[in-house]
Amino acid sequence: MKLSASDVASIVGGVVDGDKKSTITKLSKIENGDKNSLSFLGNPKYNEYLYSSNASIIIVNKNLETKKKLILH
Repeated sequence: MKLSASDVASIVGGVVDGDKKSTITKLSKIENGDKNSLSFLGNPKYNEYLYSSNASIIIVNKNLETKKKLILH
């Protein structure tokens, strides 16, 4: 199934900070994220992967300040 960032934001009740048309087709761990994958950052010990992951969309806590290209809060 192909979902846009807007679709994912609607499902999780989040807000898109980036390209709302970016799409995902699969899930991945944040450290293994690649194009078209959705990941999440749920533990601070994985913060380093927020900037090195190639995931198309990463879901984070709404209070996290980031420099990443596409984030759902």
